[in-house]
Formats: sequence, structure tokens, C-alpha cells
Amino acid sequence: MGTSFDDVARGFTPAHAGLARSAGVPAALAGESYVEALARVVYYWGYPAVDTFGRTSMWDLMEGRAGLQLGILPGAPKNRTGALADYMSPAQRWVVSPNNDTIYGVGFADLTRDAVVVQTPTDVPAGHYWTVQIVDVLTNVIHQLGSAAGTPGGKFLLVGPAWEGNEAAEFVGVLRMPTNVAAVIPRSFAAHSEESKQQARVVLDQIGMYPLDEDQPGQRSFGYEADAATAIFPRASPPRCSRRIRTPAGRNGSSRNRSGPISARCSTSIPG
Repeated sequence: MGTSFDDVARGFTPAHAGLARSAGVPAALAGESYVEALARVVYYWGYPAVDTFGRTSMWDLMEGRAGLQLGILPGAPKNRTGALADYMSPAQRWVVSPNNDTIYGVGFADLTRDAVVVQTPTDVPAGHYWTVQIVDVLTNVIHQLGSAAGTPGGKFLLVGPAWEGNEAAEFVGVLRMPTNVAAVIPRSFAAHSEESKQQARVVLDQIGMYPLDEDQPGQRSFGYEADAATAIFPRASPPRCSRRIRTPAGRNGSSRNRSGPISARCSTSIPG
């Protein structure tokens, strides 16, 4: 049986040109070492998205309120931002290598149905550093707003890849994302003094994200410092109860007690 030109061409086409020992090896004939190398590439590519989706669990935890998730991390509901009132705690393990000269905020956006508003500060002391890092679901930095970039104060529309709306006149610009899930991470510089930290909080309180349908004329204050005083933990499941259950009398006329879990409420009456 003759060999087609396409078959010959595939024999000279790398299954993955960036991997060692893959040149000229069709994927169907790839050796174990090639498959192992390709698996690493897929894992490294996909892991950030899995990690990001895991972090959106804060949407359920926060349930319409901002505060400190687990008592140490900034948290907020979907399409909103929360922030700390001081440096990030060394006890946290959520941010891999946080800096110790800015106060952090964070929020996760779902851009599937509509855009969200990202507000930048208009009242900033000269020389004060602030930033808003916006990353896609794979944690690629798509937009880096801030004092270093010369970003003006005002409001921006953060939109997903399929957004086809119109930009309102009050918005500075449109920030388009390649994925519908995005992380918005505001930060404000704070030197190691209470005066500097207070200045950082004032600037940070002007930076954040909220749903487009809640937009009103003018800038808003996000009230992060008050929110940071509230620690929010997952709601505990109802406890299992153990009650002494009196069993019928034995042959010698004595009764016995036994303990056991009860799936109903603790107050449930159980006949003996």
C-alpha cells in the first residue's frame, strides 16, 4: 500500500517541537519519555487555572459580605474586592511570596454575563505608590494599573472576551480580558510607621471593584478598614450528637445503657 504525502510529512513533523527527543516522532509513536515530558507541560500550563478556580471558593464563603477570610486574608463576594488594614500575616499560605511594604486587597470577577467596574484613586499624595494587578484565569498579568504606569484616577470597565457593550462617557477606558474569570489585586505602599500605614489605607480605600449594575456617579469609598475587623470562617456542619440510649431490660431484669451517634437533632427524644 502506498504512503501518502501527508503521512510522510507527519513523520518529519515534531509531535511537540519544544520537547527533547520529539523531532520526527508522530504523537502516536511517541516514547514513554516524550509522553512524560508532555504531561509536565500540560500540568504546568493547567495548574494555575485549577488554583485560580479553587480561590474563587471565597465567593461562597463571603456570601455578600467583605472581611477577613479565615481571619487573616482579604476576602469579598463575587465581582467585589476586599482588603487588609495592615501587612499580610506571615501565618498565611495563600500568597506564595507577598511583599512587606504594601497593604493588599483582592477580588475575583466573573465576567460571563456582564462587565464590572474597577475604580482607581483620585486623591493620592504626591509620590505615593499604588497598583492594581489584573490577571486572567491562568494568572497571566493582562493589565497593570497604578502610579508607576501613570494610570489616571477614575473608573474602568473590566470586560470578558465576548463583551460587546458600549463604553459610557464616565469611564476612563475598557480593560478587556481573554478569560471570563479574572483576579483584581489592589495594593498601596506603607512604610513601617502608623502614619504611613494610615495614608496607605486612605489610598487603598479608593481602589476596588464592584458590579456594573451598582455604578453611581462619582467615586466610592470601599470601607476596607471596617471590613477588615470582621473575621469570616466557613460555617461548621451541625455536630453529631452522642446520647445515652436506654435499652430494654435483659433476662436478669436489669437495663443497659449504650452510646451512639444520632443523625437527628440532639434534642430528639429516643424511647428506651
